[in-house]
Amino acid sequence: LAQAVLVQTLEAPSMDEMPFLSSDRANGYVPVATVDEDRATTQTKCRAQQKQSSWSDLGLEVIRNKRFQGAMALLITLNALVIGFETDMPHWPIWNEVENTFLFIFSLEFLLRICCVGPREYFRYTNQDFSWNTIDFIIVGVGLFDFASVEILSFRKKGNGFATLFRIIRLLRILRIFRIVRFLKQLYMLALGLALATSAICWVSVLMTFILYVCAIILVRTVGRTAVGTPGHEVIVDRFNTIPQAMLTLFELMAEPDL
Repeated sequence: LAQAVLVQTLEAPSMDEMPFLSSDRANGYVPVATVDEDRATTQTKCRAQQKQSSWSDLGLEVIRNKRFQGAMALLITLNALVIGFETDMPHWPIWNEVENTFLFIFSLEFLLRICCVGPREYFRYTNQDFSWNTIDFIIVGVGLFDFASVEILSFRKKGNGFATLFRIIRLLRILRIFRIVRFLKQLYMLALGLALATSAICWVSVLMTFILYVCAIILVRTVGRTAVGTPGHEVIVDRFNTIPQAMLTLFELMAEPDL
């Protein structure tokens, strides 16, 4: 055993035979030069991330600026006016260029939001602006498709079917008017209140349907089963013979009591 240990000791290379390794490297530590390189790489990545985050923060500040939002609201209003003038005066040759200018500006605004927020965050379902982001994406996408089909592919000249289709697509530009609600808080609050009121009206309609259904059952089982020869038998049977007919009669009486 002593001879084997002596042979292994003699065969093992000494530290003098490994000048490129320090004592720390021999003990399992990383050389100082490698640590400095890793530190420099980490600092470079941190600086790149800080630079990217600074650009994103600057872009978000621009988007959230009231002047920027007011300018976009003004552009949407002007675009709506242009669409109205184009409808009344379609023979003017400048409408196509004006519309492409608006499309270019809205596309830049859409790309700015995408770059600042990030595609994943922009289209994340739990994002509070998911609905508006989806509407912006659809509107800009429809405009770019119309631009590509008319200016690049020239599909407008290939028959009545394509012409009708692209007239409908161009008609969807009117949806840009609804984007103004995003930039004007007063209109947003009004639209939100209208949506909440609509939801309440729907539940009221459901409640009234249940009430009319219960009343119709009672009337069909009582009034609708009158004997032949009873005064007004034909009218009663015609109005309260079945549940749907009784519900319709009650709804007409509720809407117009003098019926």
